[in-house]
Amino acid sequence: MVIVNIDLEQNIELAPYSGIKVGGKAAWFYQVEDIKAIMSAARFADKNNLVLVPIGSGTNMFYGPGKLNILAVKNKLLGREIVKEDDDFVDVSVASGENWDQVVGWTVENGWSGVEALSAIPGTVGAAPVQNIGAYGQEVSEVILSIEVIDLELHISKVFSNKECDFSYRNSIFKMNPGKYFITKVVMRLTKNDHPGIPNYESAKAYFDDQKINNPSLRQIREGITDIRWSKLPKPEILPNCGSWFKNPIVSKVQGEKLQKDYPEIKCWEVNENEVKLSAGWLVDQTVGKDHEDKYFATYGKNALVLINHSLSPSPKKLLKFEAEIIDKVQEKFGVKLEREPILVN
Repeated sequence: MVIVNIDLEQNIELAPYSGIKVGGKAAWFYQVEDIKAIMSAARFADKNNLVLVPIGSGTNMFYGPGKLNILAVKNKLLGREIVKEDDDFVDVSVASGENWDQVVGWTVENGWSGVEALSAIPGTVGAAPVQNIGAYGQEVSEVILSIEVIDLELHISKVFSNKECDFSYRNSIFKMNPGKYFITKVVMRLTKNDHPGIPNYESAKAYFDDQKINNPSLRQIREGITDIRWSKLPKPEILPNCGSWFKNPIVSKVQGEKLQKDYPEIKCWEVNENEVKLSAGWLVDQTVGKDHEDKYFATYGKNALVLINHSLSPSPKKLLKFEAEIIDKVQEKFGVKLEREPILVN
């Protein structure tokens, strides 16, 4: 064991650092507040053949069983600043350890549009581009200009342009290369005048119709989206969960048309001339349904797409067994294989 002069902890339980409260132990654990500390952690991991795993709030992560040969690094990098501004746009640089929803609140209070529909999504700023978070017609990739990272293999700082991030639906170069990069800053371009109005989603339209608001302010959109989200989703601190457990599957238009013929009520959206996207929540709801449970885990009563840990079991094996049963039943009934959205660290 090669020791580096940093304040490390050993054999730390990882379940508290998971939204669904599942996981074994990390061989080593370290909290970082600056770039220098990340570099020290990377050197320690390299010298001791450990995988360095960045952890934000862990709301979209769970961990494998037993003692994992990893250095879990808790991201505590903070800071927000305006880097450029004109009459129409503002570019902001935000440290990756900042709370995502608090940053959204900050942008809205300043009258900047671009992420208001991403309100109430748990997690940190650094996690947002990894998953390319999206909701109600907005994706974080639409506002990102660049991302600063530490390359954990080369021990150097690097800046990725938006194009280099290779964003796609719930995906990015960072998700495709786990353990390679530690995101330190995200630079976003937000608009000052071009506010989009009510999101073009049924639930959002119904909410603002109900409130008799035809031209909502950014603050009203944020409040509305927050109300809608928490009416459908459980708060992780109350019912442990990682939000949507499965991605909305993308299938060929031919398969989509066949499914629409067999199941006229199926929910789907056109992606391009060759593909359609199906509602994973609808597929799960039509197979196991809401409130489907075993001794340890369950689908949420208001949204079958969300898995909850009602027993507070930290067992990855039990969670993966529950997940596999749902995947198998959906595939058997619809011929569609669901893919997990949260990240499993092994």
